[in-house]
Amino acid sequence: MIARTLTLGAAVATLLSTGAFAADLYSGTPATDLYSSPMFSFDGAYAGVQGGGFSGTVNGPSVTGWNLDLVAGVNFAMTDLLLAGVEFQGGVMWPDSGWKWDMLGLARVGAQFTDGVMAYGTAGVGNVAGNGVYAFGGGVEVATFQSISVRGEVLGLANWGQGPSAAKATAGVLFHFN
Repeated sequence: MIARTLTLGAAVATLLSTGAFAADLYSGTPATDLYSSPMFSFDGAYAGVQGGGFSGTVNGPSVTGWNLDLVAGVNFAMTDLLLAGVEFQGGVMWPDSGWKWDMLGLARVGAQFTDGVMAYGTAGVGNVAGNGVYAFGGGVEVATFQSISVRGEVLGLANWGQGPSAAKATAGVLFHFN
């Protein structure tokens, strides 16, 4: 009877002690990643320069020619895929009739389909060659380096109360402050 009790006690002690071995397997050092790459983000403030061309008329005078703009704006991530933001563009145009100013305030809504590509639509108001206008259009922005992107954009422009009479096509480089 004593041998049976000792054998049963030894078996129970063996079964209860195996859990302690499993707890000791953790070494205390977390695994490290072999490569860690910060993803580019279109979320946040940005500024840059863009250039391109105008074509058409705004309230009579021709605005066909070249332009150079400074760009500043901010995007807000609505979801992992969607962004919304505001942007201001201001610069000079060189149409046939001498240089003129252009300034636009635009709202943007975009979708980031991959880690480095965003397509967006934009609309807003502004002043082109001294005339109040509305603008609408879209573009594609592509990340090139950690904080730098390039983009192409096309806008239709029109005087208030009229249909589109001019277009603005630009390419630019932006720096993202995130």
